[in-house]
Amino acid sequence: MKYKFRNPDCIIVRLGEIALKSEQVKNKWMKILLENIDCALKKIEYRIEINPNRIFIYTDKIYDAINQLKRVFGITSVSPAWVCFAGLDEMKILAVEVAKFVGLNKNKKFAIRVRTAGRHKFSSRIIAEEVGAAVKKITNSPVDLENPDIEINIECRSRKAYIFTEKYECAGGLPLGTAGKVCVVMNNKKTMIEAAWLLARKGCELILIFEKDNKNFEDSLKILNKWYYGREIKYYFYDKLKFLEEINSIAEKENALAIVFPDNFQKITLKDIEKINIENKNIKFPILRPIIFMRKNELKKLKNKIFLPLKNE
Repeated sequence: MKYKFRNPDCIIVRLGEIALKSEQVKNKWMKILLENIDCALKKIEYRIEINPNRIFIYTDKIYDAINQLKRVFGITSVSPAWVCFAGLDEMKILAVEVAKFVGLNKNKKFAIRVRTAGRHKFSSRIIAEEVGAAVKKITNSPVDLENPDIEINIECRSRKAYIFTEKYECAGGLPLGTAGKVCVVMNNKKTMIEAAWLLARKGCELILIFEKDNKNFEDSLKILNKWYYGREIKYYFYDKLKFLEEINSIAEKENALAIVFPDNFQKITLKDIEKINIENKNIKFPILRPIIFMRKNELKKLKNKIFLPLKNE
């Protein structure tokens, strides 16, 4: 049996914290995640297969889909993969074709990494040995398990095997819409975009609150909307002279679980908030400041993660 080599057949989608939850929570969160994926891929034709802790997306536009999936919260990483029947002969033939496709030759070292799920007639070790021997015979490439130039990965699940060489990091976190609402007080500093993004990454729906004279609010919305698949961002404006009253009113109206304040907020304002909480016991909410302890290099890394994928769009 010979394969006429082709483009990748599907995208392997790896999940984050969903895999650690109970079946009831997992099913609920998976439904939300699938809705968010559908929103991200609304301009692309695709079909989905679901395997425990994995989603497989089949489409003709593999890399266009990957660019969208990178910004879906709840997905940790994705890989374009070729698919074959989970038999040793089929895996050997396909792995050799993949090795030739990625340019493996006698001057490049390689390693076979195998992961199995479910019951199979052969172990991960046997797959690695058999496939590795077949690849080495055709390419004359030396094996180096410690420091390979190219890694050929095989995931053997049920009746299918998935072979891939690339892995793209994604947003991670929890699916958007799984953790309630938070109000985010947006000032003119771009760091509030990072703070809002971190809360969205934890599954929270964002209620953005801008000062009335904020001229950059549309830019902030545009950036965050690029990551906000599956929901619509709500936003309000507040009068600086009635700041505390309006912030509390908005939080109460939206049933927010918490309010996120600018990282450099003055202590006097925090005292005012505490005073309101004492005077009116019906207004109670936690105050979150998610980036206050982040170092400059950590904040720069986070900023690059949020802004760099958007530069070419």
